[in-house]
Amino acid sequence: MPYKSKRKTFSIKLNTQQVTTDLLAYLRFQKHIFLLATEVANNGCVSDVLALDGKAIVEFEVKISTSDFKKDFEKELVGGTKKSRSHVLKHSSYSQGGSFEDEDKIFCPHFFYFAVPMIIVPFVREYCKDYPNYGIIGWSKDLKNRISTIKPARLLNNDPPNKLVVRKILKRATSELIKVRDLLYSNQPGVQESEDYGYDILDENSKTTETTVNDGIK
Repeated sequence: MPYKSKRKTFSIKLNTQQVTTDLLAYLRFQKHIFLLATEVANNGCVSDVLALDGKAIVEFEVKISTSDFKKDFEKELVGGTKKSRSHVLKHSSYSQGGSFEDEDKIFCPHFFYFAVPMIIVPFVREYCKDYPNYGIIGWSKDLKNRISTIKPARLLNNDPPNKLVVRKILKRATSELIKVRDLLYSNQPGVQESEDYGYDILDENSKTTETTVNDGIK
């Protein structure tokens, strides 16, 4: 059954969170990728989106302006921030076909994409001529699913993802799930905080409460 986004009832605005959310929905429901996480730490820098597609790790960097995009290639290492220095090392490693084997270095995905608004796609395409293996994804509120692959990425390396990389994605995805559920349910009517650990679920048809218990965690 095709995915129908309920977010279409709201005003669509161009910002990083909107593009990231649309990208996640596209990857999960259109491309059927089963493991996704955002803001995954990568030895000093952060991957906006990391996806595990079968046996391949795919990274997506979301940029909404040309200035934001160019920060990823900041060349001033001495005066730059730790984040800018890390990004230079990151792209240098990716362009050389980095490996998953050395856990002390920035891990290199199998495929890398920039996700950007359609209006700056020509700029990004020209800028990435020095990075021919990088793919480009365009975003526009007028596109179906608001996402379109402009340039497919090419393979960066042949190494299988090690357990450390997969574990990072799983841990981050789990943390995000917990945070989202906390935001959704902490102030929801019908749920009140119990005096002991956890929540009591109120049954509107009963005066008693039923405390949820999970015996699967030891």
